Amino acid sequence: MVTTVNLKPLVFEKPAWSTAEASPGAEVELSCTGKDLEAGLEVFFEISGDSGHVDVLKGAADGELFKATWKAPNPQGAVEFTFDAVLRQKPSPANGQLTVRRRLTSGPLKVSGYRVAIDPSGVDAAFVPKQEKLSVKLAVDDAGGAAKAGRYEIWGERYPSDKPLYTEDFTPSAGDITWSGWDGKASDGVLAGKYITPEFSPYRVRVIIGPDEGAVKDPRGSGRGKVAVAEASFEVRIQSVRIRTQAGLAGGVQAALDDLLGIEPAQPNGAFAAAGRLPVEGETGRIRVATVRHNTLGDSLNQGRTNTTPLAANPTWSHRVQDAYMDGGPTKFQIDAAIYTRPEIPVEIEARLTSRDASKNSSPDFGLFEKEALGPLRFDVRAEDEYSAALYTGGTPEATYLANAAMCVKRGAHDTPYQSGGTPVITYWQQRFVIAADGDQDLVTTQAYVPGSNELVVYLNRARLTLGASADYTEPDANTITLRAGLTKKDDVVWVLRGPAAAHGAAIARWAVFPPGDNTHAHYGGIRGAATPNAALLDRFSGAPAGTEPIVGKGANAFPYTADIKLDPDGAGDARERVLSYAATSGTQLGLAGILFSPSVVAGDSYRLVADVEPCPYARDPGFVASRAAPAAAGAEKPPITARTGVMTVWRVCTIASSQKLPAPGTNGLAVGVGIADALLAGRAHPGDGASMNVANLNTLADHAFNEWVVPPAVAGNDPHQDVALGTFRATHNGQAGVFGAGHVALASNADVRNEVVRWDHYRVLLPPGIPANRRQAVSNAIAALPAGTTPAAAMAAAQGAIAALAPLDPDPPLNVGVAAIPLSPVGTSAAAYHAWVMRTVRAVTHAQLDALTPQVNPPRVMSVLRWPNMFLDIWNNGAGGMTTAAVTVAGFCRGNGQSYFSTAGGNPDTFEHEMGHSVHLCHFSTGSVGNSCWKHHDHGYHACKMGYYNQAYAVPMPGGATGPNININTGARSLFCAKCLLKMRGWNDEVLPCNWTHPDVF
Repeated sequence: MVTTVNLKPLVFEKPAWSTAEASPGAEVELSCTGKDLEAGLEVFFEISGDSGHVDVLKGAADGELFKATWKAPNPQGAVEFTFDAVLRQKPSPANGQLTVRRRLTSGPLKVSGYRVAIDPSGVDAAFVPKQEKLSVKLAVDDAGGAAKAGRYEIWGERYPSDKPLYTEDFTPSAGDITWSGWDGKASDGVLAGKYITPEFSPYRVRVIIGPDEGAVKDPRGSGRGKVAVAEASFEVRIQSVRIRTQAGLAGGVQAALDDLLGIEPAQPNGAFAAAGRLPVEGETGRIRVATVRHNTLGDSLNQGRTNTTPLAANPTWSHRVQDAYMDGGPTKFQIDAAIYTRPEIPVEIEARLTSRDASKNSSPDFGLFEKEALGPLRFDVRAEDEYSAALYTGGTPEATYLANAAMCVKRGAHDTPYQSGGTPVITYWQQRFVIAADGDQDLVTTQAYVPGSNELVVYLNRARLTLGASADYTEPDANTITLRAGLTKKDDVVWVLRGPAAAHGAAIARWAVFPPGDNTHAHYGGIRGAATPNAALLDRFSGAPAGTEPIVGKGANAFPYTADIKLDPDGAGDARERVLSYAATSGTQLGLAGILFSPSVVAGDSYRLVADVEPCPYARDPGFVASRAAPAAAGAEKPPITARTGVMTVWRVCTIASSQKLPAPGTNGLAVGVGIADALLAGRAHPGDGASMNVANLNTLADHAFNEWVVPPAVAGNDPHQDVALGTFRATHNGQAGVFGAGHVALASNADVRNEVVRWDHYRVLLPPGIPANRRQAVSNAIAALPAGTTPAAAMAAAQGAIAALAPLDPDPPLNVGVAAIPLSPVGTSAAAYHAWVMRTVRAVTHAQLDALTPQVNPPRVMSVLRWPNMFLDIWNNGAGGMTTAAVTVAGFCRGNGQSYFSTAGGNPDTFEHEMGHSVHLCHFSTGSVGNSCWKHHDHGYHACKMGYYNQAYAVPMPGGATGPNININTGARSLFCAKCLLKMRGWNDEVLPCNWTHPDVF
């Protein structure tokens, strides 16, 4: 049989687009003709553009045509697309899995794409959420209007989500667009409904435009190739940090802080540049702790003394080495320790964010505070010891002593000095070095140590170094340490602290704990090295022990930041210094962190509060490198943002709350020439200055002890010196009639008041010694003829006249009618004894006036002053021969219980300063009296202490077997307070302070 086969050639032709030009996102049909195709053949369309292959679609048969639909992409600019229509067999082993039978290329399809771009300079580098809105400038290039949908997305580089934290849809249009409607509130993720914070910064703004909503919402999926995307980064970042007192404190608490905190400069009149706040960096502040305990009538102002001949009729008192430091009663430090409480200043720490407005990022704002855009921000807080180099290098008489006290401990005690081979021994010591040049290694110590005994602790800046040949330093000899090569840079600070390894007497706990410095160590009465590390930083208010002062800064409310503070975040225990405070995330303190700053009450201790914000200042830290590396530093660690207060130094503030005086001449009905005329208030260096009352000079002296004296007026702006109530004065005087006896002078009116506190005819009570017994009646008659209140000198003259009128052998005339014979002084009474008898009454009456005009307070929180030209007239104290009077030399005194008196008509010009020294428990230095020269209480390196008497010599009684030189003290012209007095006024434990650092036989 014959088989006939009819062969028809296949037809595969005419590849074509359905249109020559399309917009992005438009559906375009691809087609070609295919007839008489063998079984197993397929048609595919391979689409290409100007950058190569784009897509592959499978054709579907539609009659003689094969078709596919393609959505035009969004190219960058105008692009011509072509496709190859490919006829191929189904892959099989027989054809090697792929056989192309025909390939036809279409004509071009022109697609003009749309683009979106963000101008880098048109995006805010940073902004403050809530207060500001992010501004983004973008440009859309879409001449054909093909982009029908748009979307703004905000992403956080460290945001714990795979989705944007905020989205916003918009309809794009060609041209420039500014988006500025978003205030930073997130809509998704952990911050949903809250404002973004620096915690997840940096952020990205992503702008997407495309043909439809589905494409822009799923740009990596359905929108792939069809959308245009632009991105730019921005930040929410910390611009600055502020440290300040807590806002909104109760009125009483704030008033107390107004008194406590003063900003320098202090004016001579006692005013400050500002009050009630912490100093900012560059300012100097005072922490003004009120002195609330002056000396009482019962306080000892003398050192221990011993009657060296106890059975002698006239015993000799001597202050010996082996005698007690005090003559009974506590020291000033012991008194203070039972009274004073440290302030607890509520401090808030405020982070300010970088504003999109550059003018807000510099002075005075330094950024904007937005409590809702900070999150749980973490602050590293510390209270630094501010080293006071000027105290030790300023050339003042006390500089050497103060340097020793700040850096050393002398072994021994005042009643048991210690020496070794005729040399005193320094046990514990510390020394500060400032590196002079990069790489310096050898540090030579003034004091010695024992190498290899682990006696030293060494700090370089804030890091503790390790001993060892392959570590940080070695100990080549007893006065040298050698640092590792390359370890130091110029101006680095190195502290070397030594605690002796061998027996050395009483151990001093925590001498070498961090931080070192010259704030008062606990051994000397301060808080550095105290049992609690970070003693100056607290997380809650303390409870003041019974009998102590209220805590300044503490009110009825609890400290609101307690739960957000970690005093020992690293579990370092005694070695800790780091304190963390977190910004509150709720409540009225939202966005703020806090700490309680509790400085010591030892005057002269200086602090600076520091708060660091690390580059990743949150507990959550996914470790995004850009958050730590400065862009320009090639991976170098970005430094923390640091806030520092100015230096704050503790001062003690003493107050003269009452200053009274005899009124001015010509006022109040006073007799001519009676009264005290102070300089006009406007012309005084200090408002409290007056005759024999130089407060300005007292403050100049007290400045060396960081002590300050104030004399506040009863009414602001008025004279702080008030006239005494003369009615009270006269009533008190007249009430002493029983004390005055026959010598009473009644003060019937103010005209009877004189320039003497006491008016008393002492000669009417008892005639001075030396009046001849056979002239008693003559003298009595003469005195009886004198009016009450006649001066002792005039009475003496009358007595001399009466005696001179009689011949030596004339008998004593009879007493006149009504005249009683005045008693004679007992035989043997000396002029000095008579003078002392008069003065006992004069003092008693003066004390009565003090009690009436400036009542006693026990214990005294403040001082009162009474001034009068004189306490009493010259006393007629000798009736023998030519007769004499003796001056009353009491220029002033501090009685105790807050009372003091000063004469304005004579005496030393610095009696006021000397007596106010007594009011703060300072003892005499050299007075010329063996029983009243408290040599253990003073610095033997400075004899001219204000607490001595002028030009008085004293020899310290040396113990048997003494090896050192004699100690001979001569006050000369007294001048400043000595160093030991200064430290006592500052609040140091003076009993453990030596009186002589270099002498082997005394402590």
